[in-house]
Amino acid sequence: MTQRILILGATSAIAAEVARIYASRGARLHLVGRSSEKMHALQSSLAGAAVTSELADFAQLENAAPLLERAVAQLGGLDVALIAHGTLGDQLRTEQSFDEAESIFRDNLLSAVAFVVPIANVLEAQRGGTLGVITSVAGERGRPRNYTYGAAKGADNLPTGRALAALPLGRSRRDVEAGSRRHTNDGEPPEERVVRSPAGCS
Repeated sequence: MTQRILILGATSAIAAEVARIYASRGARLHLVGRSSEKMHALQSSLAGAAVTSELADFAQLENAAPLLERAVAQLGGLDVALIAHGTLGDQLRTEQSFDEAESIFRDNLLSAVAFVVPIANVLEAQRGGTLGVITSVAGERGRPRNYTYGAAKGADNLPTGRALAALPLGRSRRDVEAGSRRHTNDGEPPEERVVRSPAGCS
């Protein structure tokens, strides 16, 4: 059976590689990202695969549920959803402006919640599927250079709890932590991180 895959933040380096892996397995993909240029490049690299896509501003929380409805309609259902978007931001600016700090929490925490809740509802209703969320080791350590971002990434109990609540009914959850591997957030310089998944991959 063809898997139906939704990837949010698909143009990030890790998510793009996940898309390539699923495409090589013959999966049907719906990709969502911010950058039209990066999305075009990603889709070009997936030539021949069953791929649909759209652009989105993940900070527009009210658009999350309608976006998910469109994605499920395009895919004809949902087997795997990966939440991979996020923004590192400017630490110094978040220390000087509440609006800047709020934007980091909106991009990295609230937008994840806005998607996790309706995705979990879809998976519960169909009694199956996998939800993955890319978090960060920055959420476990308060480094001066990015502690606002780290605080947003660390405050993920609601997304994780909502996903866990679905487990008894046949859903599964994957937390993927970004740590010491070459990786970039959209619009930000690369930094050294590693990817480890405590629960493995589907």
